[in-house]
Amino acid sequence: MLSLTTTSDPQADIPLEAQMSSAEIDLGSIEAEIAVAEGDPNTLDAIATRLILAARASLGHDDMSAALHLCDRALQISSATANVKGIAVARSTMGIALASAGSFPEALEHMTAALQTAQELGEDERIAAELHNIARLFEQTGDLPAALEYLHRAFEINVRRGNTEWQAHNLSALATVHQQSGDDGASLDLFKRARELYHQRNDVVGITKMDLNIGATLLRLEQFDKAHAVLEEALRTAESAGLHALHLHATVHLGAIHLGIGNIDAAQACLNSVADVDIADPQMYLLKCELDANIRLARNDVDGAYDVLITALEEAVQQSRTAFVASFHEQCRELAKRRGDFEGYVRHNDEFMKANDVLRGRQTTTRLVMHAKQREIDDLQQHRERERAILFATLPKQVADRIIRGEDVSGDDHDNAAVLFCDIVGFTTQTAALGSTIVTALLGQLFASFDTLCERYAITKVKTIGDAYMAVAFSTNDTDDSPSRRIAAFSLAMLDHGLTWPSGEPLHIRIGIHCGPVTAGVIGTERLQYDVWGDTVNVASRMESSGEKGRIHVSAAFATELDLESRSNDKGDGSGLHEFLIEERGTIDVKGKGSMVTCWLREAGRPTS
Repeated sequence: MLSLTTTSDPQADIPLEAQMSSAEIDLGSIEAEIAVAEGDPNTLDAIATRLILAARASLGHDDMSAALHLCDRALQISSATANVKGIAVARSTMGIALASAGSFPEALEHMTAALQTAQELGEDERIAAELHNIARLFEQTGDLPAALEYLHRAFEINVRRGNTEWQAHNLSALATVHQQSGDDGASLDLFKRARELYHQRNDVVGITKMDLNIGATLLRLEQFDKAHAVLEEALRTAESAGLHALHLHATVHLGAIHLGIGNIDAAQACLNSVADVDIADPQMYLLKCELDANIRLARNDVDGAYDVLITALEEAVQQSRTAFVASFHEQCRELAKRRGDFEGYVRHNDEFMKANDVLRGRQTTTRLVMHAKQREIDDLQQHRERERAILFATLPKQVADRIIRGEDVSGDDHDNAAVLFCDIVGFTTQTAALGSTIVTALLGQLFASFDTLCERYAITKVKTIGDAYMAVAFSTNDTDDSPSRRIAAFSLAMLDHGLTWPSGEPLHIRIGIHCGPVTAGVIGTERLQYDVWGDTVNVASRMESSGEKGRIHVSAAFATELDLESRSNDKGDGSGLHEFLIEERGTIDVKGKGSMVTCWLREAGRPTS
């Protein structure tokens, strides 16, 4: 018994309105609208979108001719308005229609052009969708290794984007590719992973499809009890959700299970329930015929079984379904033997041997190439994972994430950031007599504690230089707290590090803070380094160098900003006003800046060091 495969919807960019059909598009009226809208690109683009929607609805109704015509007109309109994205969407849809019509080279040409446009626009969602479309095309044409490669690329993008819906579609398609190569184990695992993602999204259609695939694969492996449980669940879900096509699939496969365990009446009941159903899916039609023939054979109706298989065999040959052709010739051979038809036996045996040789040769070659391609994909994945590990180890997480997404991080302007510098007081003197291992361990322990605080207060660590530590707070959507309040809380927590020198003497730090506009970005191409620069950084550094041990030295601008933020954060009970205490230090001479009024920052209740 052959197993069911299902396809994923590759049309992510425009929702398919199932109630629309090509019949609802009055092309004469559309042409009139186009004539009126000449010179109005927005209206013309809207008309092109309507045509694409109608084309996709036509695809859903298997009306390929209408779909191609609508796509072609939409492509003409988008070309006239120079709408690059519209052209890509039209070509993508046209590629799907051409593939459905069996025009594979033309389909690949349109899909490849749509992919190239998506890459030029840098639209990850479209790139992943086009990769998926092309992979399904390769699957249809039997180039399973290429399908495997493109689906892995699409899956990686969707993982990076956190798009679980399309991760599930990709996994389902990957399962189908492995299934066609004869690797039921890998296929079963991928169908289960896809089902879990559909379950997380409460996607009833996706769950049901995966249950059908899982049950069909278990049936193929002759694990009847497990297959029965899964398919019964799929049948119930399909029935309650009104998913008629999936209900049909589940019924046919349950009939095969009942037959496999010897329950002929139950199998007959399944077959009877779909006897009058017009089955459009060629594979399901063949499976239904096979079930019918096997039930007849179980009832010793050899002639009836033979007649059904002959009819199914003609359809399988016409559809170029080699696996079915081989299976049906093998079964007809055995039936011819039981009928005493020696000539028929020889004929079916010869045809079975030829079809089986083609099938086995194809599967063996495909399996070898698939294994090689999978090793190549795994090696590439490991290489990328190592690259990512290096990025996350050397750059702030949010910056590393952006680099992985392919975004430009060469320079971001921030209007209001809070910059902090921290230095260990007396570091050179204290470490003069210490071994390098001890010094390194001490710095590692101190900076690791600061890194943990960065996570807590949504602070971005910039770098360490010797015994100096630099960090910055940007405005972020992850928290309501302002940069100044977060950096203030962070700096106060830094004073509580609790470390001492090996002698037992307390380890003192000195902190300086300033706020204002900065530019931040990654410098270099080989040895990437994240940095922040601007006058705000220079002033913050001066605050640190002109500060005192155990104290937080801040500019008057930062003190004013913090006071304003604390007042706006006050809930009416005064709670926000006394969280941070500001003490004016007075006017001091700051190198490169001249005279500046500066302040000390401390926490309410904390004594001055």
